[in-house]
Amino acid sequence: MNFAINEYIESIRSEIEENFFSTNFIRLANFYFSDNKYEDCIKVCRTGLSIYPDYLTAKIMLIKALLKLEYLSEAESLYLEIENKIQNFDIAEVIKRKIDSLKNGIVQEVIFYPELNTPITDYRTHSSLFNKLFDDESKISVSDYLNPKKNIFLDKSSFEKFEINLES
Repeated sequence: MNFAINEYIESIRSEIEENFFSTNFIRLANFYFSDNKYEDCIKVCRTGLSIYPDYLTAKIMLIKALLKLEYLSEAESLYLEIENKIQNFDIAEVIKRKIDSLKNGIVQEVIFYPELNTPITDYRTHSSLFNKLFDDESKISVSDYLNPKKNIFLDKSSFEKFEINLES
């Protein structure tokens, strides 16, 4: 069973790498949670929430993972932030009971130190695509930008060329 989960996790990860703005990150977080990889679940939820900050399902999944690792303060503050938005009262009640249970049982609270978010895809992998946006003639230097006599943004054709390349 664990092999099947790992295989499915890898397929979802590659799918997300192809489309950063996919909401499939929640599926990946669910599989990490199911596979008891709570730290990975937290990372995925936090990354997804940086793109979709109001995604309630991701916030609930994040709370559940934080509670599994006994990061009580973070889980409770996030829960209080979304408590009134949760329409399924059973889910809200389960989360609240778990928070209360941890509060009553913890002698030393576990402190959550978030890691810096690292991008899912390495820049070097796609750097050639970014570099193609600019040819040698259109590269802008800082001195050009700071020189008020040479306003590089007034050249409409250069800007249109840049815009077309950027959109492609």
